[in-house]
Amino acid sequence: MKQGESQNAAIRATTEETKRSATLRDLANYRCKGFEGLIDRRTPREPELPSWVQDAIEVARMVKPSISVEQVAAIIRAKFRVTPPSGTTIKRIWKDAGLEQRAGRPGAEDGAGSEQQSKEKPVVEELEAAGFQLMQASEAETGAVKALVDTIVEAAKELPEPGPPPAEEVALRNERGQLTAAYNEARRKAPGELVAPTHRTAAEKAQARDLGRLSFRGQHRGTIEQKVWAMVSIPALPAVHGRIEDLRCPQGRFLGEFCGYEYQVETIRKQVSEWNVAGLAPLLQQAHANTWHRVSVERWETDYRANVVYVDNVVKPLWTNLFTKAAKVSSTGRVQPALTTTFVNTGVGVPIHFETYSGTAPMTPRVLELLERVEEETSQPVGRLTVIDGECCSARLLQQFKLAERDLVVPLSAPMIKPERFSFGRGSSFRPYRDGDLIREGSITLHDSKDKKVVVEARAIVIQPRGKDIWHVLVTLADRDVWTYRELADAYYGRWPNQEGFFRSANQAVGIKEVHGYGKRVVTNTTVLTQLNELEARIARNHERQTSNAEELEKVQQKLAATQRELAKTARYREKREERVDTGLKAEETHTRAFAIASAELREATKQEREVEKRNKSLDARCSQLVSRSEKQQAQFKQWQEKRQKLESRKEILEADVSQDTLFTTMKLTLAMLVNFFVREYMPHPPIDWATFVQRVGLLPGRRETTADTVTVVLYGNRRDKKLMKALAQACDHINERRLVSKGKLLRYVLEWPDGAPDGWSD
Repeated sequence: MKQGESQNAAIRATTEETKRSATLRDLANYRCKGFEGLIDRRTPREPELPSWVQDAIEVARMVKPSISVEQVAAIIRAKFRVTPPSGTTIKRIWKDAGLEQRAGRPGAEDGAGSEQQSKEKPVVEELEAAGFQLMQASEAETGAVKALVDTIVEAAKELPEPGPPPAEEVALRNERGQLTAAYNEARRKAPGELVAPTHRTAAEKAQARDLGRLSFRGQHRGTIEQKVWAMVSIPALPAVHGRIEDLRCPQGRFLGEFCGYEYQVETIRKQVSEWNVAGLAPLLQQAHANTWHRVSVERWETDYRANVVYVDNVVKPLWTNLFTKAAKVSSTGRVQPALTTTFVNTGVGVPIHFETYSGTAPMTPRVLELLERVEEETSQPVGRLTVIDGECCSARLLQQFKLAERDLVVPLSAPMIKPERFSFGRGSSFRPYRDGDLIREGSITLHDSKDKKVVVEARAIVIQPRGKDIWHVLVTLADRDVWTYRELADAYYGRWPNQEGFFRSANQAVGIKEVHGYGKRVVTNTTVLTQLNELEARIARNHERQTSNAEELEKVQQKLAATQRELAKTARYREKREERVDTGLKAEETHTRAFAIASAELREATKQEREVEKRNKSLDARCSQLVSRSEKQQAQFKQWQEKRQKLESRKEILEADVSQDTLFTTMKLTLAMLVNFFVREYMPHPPIDWATFVQRVGLLPGRRETTADTVTVVLYGNRRDKKLMKALAQACDHINERRLVSKGKLLRYVLEWPDGAPDGWSD
């Protein structure tokens, strides 16, 4: 290191790879205490297994090489009257003494069995989940994990040179370089801060870190490959469910069989964090897409399926109390914080691309751009015919696909399926399709809901289910000379096994819909801003109306007051005329000229009073109407003010960082596709679900026998599942016929019963 080498390079050049942790500990002790710190002052603990018991185990093996673990345990229990050690301990003692089980059928004696043994003694390892070693065959033919490792190695080379440790970080460590309690305190969320430093997005963390100091920058390729296999294998571990934290359970020890080393939770979590901060998620996703697009084209795409691509969204719920971008989650039946992943699958169900978004992500405005991006990343053409669910059915989208020289098939929404909207040419009639369904082709005119000028004449493929008086309709602009209506219908109905079925199988096998931690950042809530702008406009209009209403109310009240004074005056005038008329009637002077004048004046006064009363009543009603309107406007104004205050508090929203989810999804899809490759290539008849492979094949015990030229994995069959075991034995034969090579060694797989009995498939 004094000569300029990095610490990792110096350790790798001077010590064994397995001694790296001990060397780092010795370095820290040396820097703290000098040579005194290198003295190991620990005292050995007393052995748990007495030496005479260990000698007895070794002697029993030497006397009878075919002796079983159970037989040795019985001898120890009877001879020494002590509890015998576990089977794993007995096997370890045999291995340390060079007495491990030989190649060949278990229980074979030194006679005919010894003649079949290789001259070179193989290294035998007992495996608790030997079935997952079958993934090495899929990897040898596809190179899926190798592509991920190559991507990480190349990205590590692009990292900058490391700089000196930041002064802030040095201040948070003690004299031995260990982190102190102040380190955790500094990572806590400050008052008024929505997101703590530990939960920020990968991009924000990358800006604050020295990327040259990331540990994988100096890691050996073999170490990186082991950690990639660990990440790929985590979803397959029983009782782990794909969560890193669950590696603490007893089944976490299986990780050593999958990747070669039993990594601890903190190691895996740190590695995921570093890959995430370094921005490897999109690079790994692109490497995954390139690999499986190539495999799909070379092996599985035939007939019209080579020209079909399926696009759909998968929504995964986020369980959080924070105000986060949301989407409609079908699995929970409600709108809640969620991540939306858009998958692009080939015509045979291989996912060649996916993109994850925080909240909702409508496909209509971006599906064409998505397909172009897939072609650019994979450097291979994507199928000409795109099949999407009914959410994207629009005249404008059909027209855009036609201009882009692509074909689109989408189902028509149920409210738009009305027989009078369709036209059928001469000779068009319902014909048998499949499973008793009927099919015919016609045409329909579609108008875009947002732009009435966009009018499209489209092909309509009508399917009537057996025994039902309903129609299912598919619309497309695909050329009749290129795509028959039966092929288009087959392509659409292939969406279930090739897309929905893939999601279902992947979710059951590796938990594709689970979210394993995410960062977040505060962003402007554009939806709330739009609502605020609309609300501000409503409040402004309401204020104008209130002002106008108040002015009119004031005028009406003034007129009403004047009318009421006039009404009182006309009432007094009428009362005086009534008195004169009453006086004339009492004096019986009805024939006099004075009585006639008084009567005429009374009639005129009464008429005038009624007119004033009518005008007063009208003004009073208008005044009441204006008062009521003013009260409603004030109540509406108050309601809108409260809503504005609520929206003001939501102008900022949390957006989930999808980079870590993209990283985990890539690893899960790699495992799912390795299982898919095994099922398609080695066990096509009968096909099995991926979850069946993970639960009933992957967990089969066995052993691995390694020589200089070969790696033989012997699987111990399960007599409770003979049908599957027979198919698995045939799959092993198929693999052996291909003579696959992994890391320079020939791969071989053998299925046998644990007790060494013959196959006996017939019984």
